[in-house]
Amino acid sequence: MLTLKKINKAIACYGYKLVKGKGYFYFVPLNDNFECLTLGQDNYEPQSNSVYVYRLNHLTLESWISELKIKIKNLKVDQ
Repeated sequence: MLTLKKINKAIACYGYKLVKGKGYFYFVPLNDNFECLTLGQDNYEPQSNSVYVYRLNHLTLESWISELKIKIKNLKVDQ
């Protein structure tokens, strides 16, 4: 069974963790890792960081990692 802890362990090497919102999940940087982010107005939140799935298990571990890689790539392109 896929858990938030397992996903976060797998994506920690990218400098992010996955956090649960209401009806979605989102990636946040670990340890003020802002080097590849496009920053929001005032809040240092990455833009386009949400994944709109209701349950963690709607995606596989590989899909979660892929989602993060795509978001990092898109954020780097926006800079």
